[in-house]
This record gives sequence, C-alpha cells and structure tokens, in this order.
Amino acid sequence: MFYDKKQFSCSCGCGLNKPAQSLIDKLDTLASFYGRAIKINSGCRCARHNSKIGGVMGSAHCPDIHGETHAVDIACSNSHDRFLLLQAGLDAGFVRVELKGTWLHFDDDQTKPQEVAFYE
Repeated sequence: MFYDKKQFSCSCGCGLNKPAQSLIDKLDTLASFYGRAIKINSGCRCARHNSKIGGVMGSAHCPDIHGETHAVDIACSNSHDRFLLLQAGLDAGFVRVELKGTWLHFDDDQTKPQEVAFYE
C-alpha cells in the first residue's frame, strides 16, 4: 500500500472519511505508477472545514449527494516529483488536476468540467 486510507479523513476531526470507490481505484493506480509512498494532504472535507480553510463552494473534497468525496491533494516537494505525480495521475485516468506549489489536486468529479488543469 502506497498510502494510508486514514489520510482521507477530514482534518477537523468530525470523522468524515468516505472517498468514492472511483477515486480510490484511480489513486491506487496513480500510486502504483508513481512507485513510492504518497502523502495525502487533504482528502474528505466537511462543509464547515472546507469553508474554514478557504475551499471553494461545491468542492469535490466535500460529500456529493451519495455522501462520497471525489478529490485528494497529494504532497510534493519538488518539480521532479510534481512531474512524476502529474504523469502518474494522468496515466491513472484523472482528467481534473490542480497544480500548486507543494501539492497536486486530483479529482474525478463528473459534475465538473473535464480535461482541465487549473491553478489558483
């Protein structure tokens, strides 16, 4: 296992930890392609925590109508790791990516625009 499923839990301590199976499957493939341990900075978020940390309304980190979340932020410390994670994520089937300085966001939320790479 390349990551700990407990890393998906909402950071506020509310206990939310229900990533969609489609996200888990893609993340397992990403981790296998990457070939080493990954650190999840942010997985599931309750609406209150998402708001507190400045997350966008309707974030894929928050539960959908089925109570599942569809996003994960993975830590990366340098441009080479960022490149390898991006390549692994695309190869794993992720088509929504956010590029940040110290992490990459991947999600498989089908209600949002597809085949996008964004940054804020």
